[in-house]
Amino acid sequence: MSTSTSTPKTPSPSLWIELRDVVQGWVDEGVKIFRVDNPHTKPLPFWEWLIADIRRHDPDVIFLAEAFTRPAMMLRLGKLGFTQSYTYFTWRHTKAELTEYFTQLNESPLRDGYRPNFFVNTPDINPYFLQSSGRAGFFDSCGAGHHGFRAMGHVLRVRVV
Repeated sequence: MSTSTSTPKTPSPSLWIELRDVVQGWVDEGVKIFRVDNPHTKPLPFWEWLIADIRRHDPDVIFLAEAFTRPAMMLRLGKLGFTQSYTYFTWRHTKAELTEYFTQLNESPLRDGYRPNFFVNTPDINPYFLQSSGRAGFFDSCGAGHHGFRAMGHVLRVRVV
């Protein structure tokens, strides 16, 4: 397991170093993506230090913030180094809601640091669309998640025409 010479700025440097060493151990085993549960409820300086330290050795490591919180906090998580963050995309159902949401995400300050991930669902989130659209909706969502957001847009355009 590799260790870094950088020292965290924290009241508990030994805990931070141990946690960093656990993450680094997984990186050394080939893990490149880490989903962090509710990082906004933990000390933000820790994430800033940890992510920078891990990326100093391996810049390809991805940190996904599983956070549903205020836009200002989502922006801060992006600026701290999180590569991607959960979004409220899953709860936007109409064209008007999606248009308004994407407009907000593409304006300052959010566009300057928020890193949204447009997932269709997660194991713990079953959006209304999946609950009410039957088998066709389920397969649309599976295809969209598999091929990315562009594919979902294609599916939506095909249905409109």
